[in-house]
Amino acid sequence: RDLHAQDFINAVKARRDPICTIEEGANVSRLTQLGNISLRVGKKVYWDKVSNRINNDPESEHMGMANYRDPWKLKKFK
Repeated sequence: RDLHAQDFINAVKARRDPICTIEEGANVSRLTQLGNISLRVGKKVYWDKVSNRINNDPESEHMGMANYRDPWKLKKFK
Protein backbone atom coordinates (compact mmCIF):
# COMPACT_ATOMS: atom_id res chain seq x y z
CA ARG A 1 0.00 0.00 0.00
CA ASP A 2 1.01 3.57 -0.62
CA LEU A 3 1.57 5.04 2.83
CA HIS A 4 1.27 8.64 1.62
CA ALA A 5 -2.07 7.94 -0.03
CA GLN A 6 -3.37 6.21 3.10
CA ASP A 7 -2.11 9.03 5.30
CA PHE A 8 -3.89 11.54 3.05
CA ILE A 9 -7.18 9.64 3.44
CA ASN A 10 -6.70 9.43 7.20
CA ALA A 11 -5.88 13.16 7.34
CA VAL A 12 -9.06 14.07 5.47
CA LYS A 13 -11.14 11.91 7.81
CA ALA A 14 -9.44 13.38 10.89
CA ARG A 15 -9.44 16.93 9.49
CA ARG A 16 -5.68 17.29 9.97
CA ASP A 17 -2.74 18.02 7.70
CA PRO A 18 -1.19 15.00 6.01
CA ILE A 19 2.44 14.01 6.66
CA CYS A 20 3.44 15.60 3.35
CA THR A 21 1.55 18.84 2.79
CA ILE A 22 0.59 20.14 -0.65
CA GLU A 23 3.31 22.80 -0.37
CA GLU A 24 6.00 20.23 0.47
CA GLY A 25 4.86 17.96 -2.36
CA ALA A 26 4.91 20.86 -4.81
CA ASN A 27 8.46 21.80 -3.76
CA VAL A 28 9.72 18.23 -4.19
CA SER A 29 8.07 18.01 -7.61
CA ARG A 30 9.49 21.38 -8.68
CA LEU A 31 13.04 20.45 -7.63
CA THR A 32 12.81 17.17 -9.53
CA GLN A 33 11.58 18.92 -12.68
CA LEU A 34 14.28 21.59 -12.43
CA GLY A 35 16.94 18.89 -12.07
CA ASN A 36 15.65 17.10 -15.17
CA ILE A 37 15.55 20.33 -17.17
CA SER A 38 19.09 21.19 -16.09
CA LEU A 39 20.34 17.78 -17.21
CA ARG A 40 18.61 18.10 -20.57
CA VAL A 41 20.01 21.55 -21.39
CA GLY A 42 23.42 20.78 -19.90
CA LYS A 43 23.68 23.81 -17.63
CA LYS A 44 22.49 25.24 -14.33
CA VAL A 45 19.03 26.71 -14.22
CA TYR A 46 18.03 29.35 -11.70
CA TRP A 47 14.55 29.35 -10.22
CA ASP A 48 12.87 32.61 -9.25
CA LYS A 49 10.40 31.63 -6.54
CA VAL A 50 8.65 34.98 -6.66
CA SER A 51 7.72 34.79 -10.35
CA ASN A 52 7.72 30.94 -10.46
CA ARG A 53 9.98 30.91 -13.51
CA ILE A 54 13.42 29.87 -14.61
CA ASN A 55 15.09 33.25 -14.95
CA ASN A 56 18.37 32.55 -16.77
CA ASP A 57 17.34 30.62 -19.89
CA PRO A 58 14.17 31.09 -21.98
CA GLU A 59 14.64 27.68 -23.66
CA SER A 60 14.67 25.96 -20.27
CA GLU A 61 11.63 27.87 -19.09
CA HIS A 62 9.49 26.39 -21.85
CA MET A 63 10.58 22.85 -20.98
CA GLY A 64 8.57 23.05 -17.77
CA MET A 65 5.35 23.89 -19.58
CA ALA A 66 2.77 21.29 -20.51
CA ASN A 67 1.91 20.77 -24.18
CA TYR A 68 -1.80 20.19 -24.64
CA ARG A 69 -3.38 18.38 -27.58
CA ASP A 70 -6.13 20.13 -29.52
CA PRO A 71 -8.79 21.07 -28.62
CA TRP A 72 -7.55 21.26 -25.00
CA LYS A 73 -5.99 24.50 -23.81
CA LEU A 74 -4.91 25.90 -20.47
CA LYS A 75 -6.57 29.23 -19.85
CA LYS A 76 -4.05 32.02 -19.33
CA PHE A 77 -4.60 34.34 -16.39
CA LYS A 78 -3.30 37.88 -16.15
